[in-house]
Amino acid sequence: MYVVEQMSVKCILFDLDGTLVDTAEAIKRAVQETKDKFQLPIDVDHVISEALTVLEGRKSRLNFLIIASHFGFLSWKEPLRIFKIKKFYEERFSAYTLKATLLPGVKEVLEHLSAFRLAIVTARGKEWTHASLKEHGIFTYFEVVVTTDDVEKEKPHPDSILEAVTLLKTDPVDCLYVGDLPSDIKAGKRAGVKTAAILTGLSSRERLERENPDFIFETLGELVVYLGSML
Repeated sequence: MYVVEQMSVKCILFDLDGTLVDTAEAIKRAVQETKDKFQLPIDVDHVISEALTVLEGRKSRLNFLIIASHFGFLSWKEPLRIFKIKKFYEERFSAYTLKATLLPGVKEVLEHLSAFRLAIVTARGKEWTHASLKEHGIFTYFEVVVTTDDVEKEKPHPDSILEAVTLLKTDPVDCLYVGDLPSDIKAGKRAGVKTAAILTGLSSRERLERENPDFIFETLGELVVYLGSML
């Protein structure tokens, strides 16, 4: 556990993928199979870690083209090939993430944190998010759920976190955002909330440390222990 300093927190905002729901292997599998099928010159871990940062919060149908161009698998000789790649990846991604499970101990963590006001802030769409939270039996723990459908720009833009803060009718300084990607920490800092990086997702400790989060926790259990000392 890494902590900058003791802080007061009233509201805890959670990312979903890689933070509460174990989608890391599903995403890696979808990217790896796409790479293999189309023989793409990419490093799987690098693409996953950096894709959201490359997009810088854009919400556009051109996002896949932007990623393809940045990571060097957009072919001007075969311009239609990119759409085949996109379709293949999205089918694999949807199929594998549908089978995602909660990370170990999530329900117990949410029970322990019931003294705090809780919210979800995710880059997932509303339909999938609400269905997933209900399927896993954790929807009722959250006062507020903000998805990519509720804002104009995605993380690392702060829109979604600021929307959650507004709906909670609180101040950013009283909130902690917990996420597993550099884009989560960037968004939290831009929104003026405290930030906690969790090492249960797709990013390494070293990569997350470069964003200078207020906290780094190995697991959600560590988060509970630390916040429990503040009650």
